[in-house]
Amino acid sequence: MSEQDTGGVVPFQGRANPRRRAAAEGGGPKYGQVANRILRQIEGGVWKPGDQLPSEADLAKSMEVSLGTVQKALQLLVEDRVVVRQHGRGTFVGTSRTPEEALRHFRFLSEGGDRLLPVFSTVLGIAETTEPGPWSHFLKDESSFVTLRRRLSVGGEFDVYSEFYLPGSRVRTLLDIPPDELDGVLLRDFLAERFNLPTLRMEQRMQCGLIPPRVCNLINLPRGSFGLIWHLLGYSYRDAPAIFQRAYVPPTDRALQIVDAGG
Repeated sequence: MSEQDTGGVVPFQGRANPRRRAAAEGGGPKYGQVANRILRQIEGGVWKPGDQLPSEADLAKSMEVSLGTVQKALQLLVEDRVVVRQHGRGTFVGTSRTPEEALRHFRFLSEGGDRLLPVFSTVLGIAETTEPGPWSHFLKDESSFVTLRRRLSVGGEFDVYSEFYLPGSRVRTLLDIPPDELDGVLLRDFLAERFNLPTLRMEQRMQCGLIPPRVCNLINLPRGSFGLIWHLLGYSYRDAPAIFQRAYVPPTDRALQIVDAGG
């Protein structure tokens, strides 16, 4: 694979809350240690996105700590977007589900800019790979990756090609799903609900470059075409790298609307 095809992504470091990171390393305040205990249970699937946690009093009792320690621990998890506290209702595991329009990255505007062009995705294939690339720099603790390749039709005017690289240790059973069952599915929500892998923060990086011949063939572009190469980097619990997405956008006069992806 050529340098142009692999892209220029360099290793990334997470930015987890320093108080909780210190607790994870065996130090820090007690409430940070309690926050990590709660987070480990969430990561283990005891509570999934959208689930309600036990009351503060019940958590304090089960963890043999004071109510104040639990409250501080939950506040730490709120700051990290792991849980959401709702007045009068309780504490819930956060989810990445928000209105669909706020999650879609491929927000191309119609001529005149008065509406968004509809986007429909077709999954071209799902496979496992150990091939290195910018995804292996990002998902640096993984030895294999599940890849999902999609073609997105934008308003019936042009196609965009995108590929996801996901941690093999977390989503290997995705290989058992027929690709056409994921056509049109909002993958970000699917990963949160099926694999407890929500995207809590996103980084986006773009550059203009030569679109690889294999991609040109898939989206009906002449070989040698230039376009937008777009890296979307998703972080999950503990601000850990979770999803590497790369998209190739052909030349177009349609404006791309950028929205806050939660960073």
